[in-house]
Amino acid sequence: DDRYAGGMVAFCDEAEITDCHFSENRARIGGGLYICRAEGCGDTQVRISGCEFVRNTVVRAPPLGDERSTGEGGGLFIDRRDFVVTDSWFVGNTSSVAAGALGCRQSSGQVVRTFFYGNQATGPTSWGGGALAAGYLQGPLGVYRSVFADNRAPYGGAVSCTANGDQPTDLVNCTFLQNQGTYWAGGALSVCSEKVNPRT
Repeated sequence: DDRYAGGMVAFCDEAEITDCHFSENRARIGGGLYICRAEGCGDTQVRISGCEFVRNTVVRAPPLGDERSTGEGGGLFIDRRDFVVTDSWFVGNTSSVAAGALGCRQSSGQVVRTFFYGNQATGPTSWGGGALAAGYLQGPLGVYRSVFADNRAPYGGAVSCTANGDQPTDLVNCTFLQNQGTYWAGGALSVCSEKVNPRT
């Protein structure tokens, strides 16, 4: 059953995942790792540190498939959680829709000192975020001291982000190198937010 993560699924209240390696897994959402809020859980945080996500893949669900199986998050997908990802590597992950490496939905969080290389969102129905795609943010998203190199998507070759209302998006001391928006705009970035603070 490839509906959820090929490597690991966590429906949980709180999680801390450290020094793990996810490679060559396949699923319909969160190719390496899928994390979702458990029913009735509190506002706890998911922490991922020192992990590697390498050559994981997500494919789009068939028509009338499970609503969670969206084809997003080649390496990792986080659903409705507050999260922190630190000191991790995302290399060569692929999505057929969006978020070649790391995707999140209705979440908030931070990505710190993390390396994204050679990830891509490529497919007939793909949209954005070759490395990172964040949709319908419910809180701030901050990306700090991270590197995005040679990632590809139709737009937002490295990062694609949409926020609800005035939730801020901060990009601080990040490096963007040779990323590509292959169809429309944003070779590196496509950010739709009322408050954007790029300090790259």
